Amino acid sequence: MIKRITVENYMAHKRSTIELAEGVTVITGPNNSGKSALVEAIRSVAQNPPSGRHAVRHGARSAVVRIELDTGEAVEWERTEKTALYRIYPGEADGSGSQSPEVFAKFGRFPPDDVRRLLRLDLVETETGPVDIHIGNQRYPIFLLDQSGS
Repeated sequence: MIKRITVENYMAHKRSTIELAEGVTVITGPNNSGKSALVEAIRSVAQNPPSGRHAVRHGARSAVVRIELDTGEAVEWERTEKTALYRIYPGEADGSGSQSPEVFAKFGRFPPDDVRRLLRLDLVETETGPVDIHIGNQRYPIFLLDQSGS
């Protein structure tokens, strides 16, 4: 489960950290306060979009999104204008005594399997195509409730 999200130089966020409680999380706030950017930051880590240049804050060299899990592990996604890379930081209980991250670069279009296994935010395949059941789309607020039974 996600415990904390930190975004740096991601869209309008210079640096923001959000602590999450257990259970369902709903992000609310006034227009233009960064809610959609936070959701897109999580989606970027989970899906590594092909064109992430829009994610880098104007004037910054890179955007970094860090997702910390309740296991103590953390996943970082760093996007520059041309490339993306991932870092996995081991949990405190792994016994390694080292917090050096495992770095993934040149992994292709989709996040590395180790990242996908940790986050467990993959799209779910349906008859009509993939559906993101983890992160609601603001354009379709009842995103699963208006779908057919198949």
